[in-house]
Amino acid sequence: MKTNYHTHTLLCNHAVGSVEDYIKEAINNKFDIIGISDHARIPSYIMSENDYTSEHLDTYMTELEFNNIYLKDIRMCQKKYTNIKIYVSLEIDYNNLLHSHYEYLLGILDYLVLGIHHFFADGKKYNSYYDLNEDNVILYAKTIENALSTGYFKYLAHPDLFLYSINNPSKNCEIASKMIIESCIKNGCYLEINCNGYPHYPTYFFYNIASKYKGTKFILGYDAHNPKLLKGEHIKPITDLITKLGLKLEEKLDFLD
Repeated sequence: MKTNYHTHTLLCNHAVGSVEDYIKEAINNKFDIIGISDHARIPSYIMSENDYTSEHLDTYMTELEFNNIYLKDIRMCQKKYTNIKIYVSLEIDYNNLLHSHYEYLLGILDYLVLGIHHFFADGKKYNSYYDLNEDNVILYAKTIENALSTGYFKYLAHPDLFLYSINNPSKNCEIASKMIIESCIKNGCYLEINCNGYPHYPTYFFYNIASKYKGTKFILGYDAHNPKLLKGEHIKPITDLITKLGLKLEEKLDFLD
């Protein structure tokens, strides 16, 4: 079975290809399942205008595009292409002020992908790519713990993104890794092995720790920002890592029909 639940479109303004482009490419590459999960534009009231802009949240699809293009295109393709299972989703960050927003989205979507690109803790805003170090990395893990405890998210994208700017991970990174993995197991959340961040992630450090746990549900995520990436020509280093660590991949998300 070939599946991918992490797929972006041109509406996020840093990817190419329409919904239909990805579905056609998935069919050409004999995928059984594809989930379209573009970036969600979260409500702007949770942060200052400057922060909202600096995190590029203003570049993601608007509510009008979400309703009139994104959802309509996916629904059209679900009817048109019956030889592949198509799910509708969004990738979104977590903020404890947005519970009603997540509940609203889950009334429309099949699932939500949790991707922590930025977060607030101790009265500060953190960018997961550039602001994390050995002293504050636990805050990233706590954000994931809080998010998964809500039950809104059953798919965690690029969980080891916190290691992006850390060259020599030590004790706090190990603690953060264990917190994330244990939270996924506790809350029945799939732990993604991301195919679009190499060589920054997936990391041997994180998944070596994860490989020691029983009950972890690993899922391969193409994180495709171009339909051509569904050919899988770029994922050999990731499959090599999976083989080296003896990780068992789940074929599909079992909470979906």
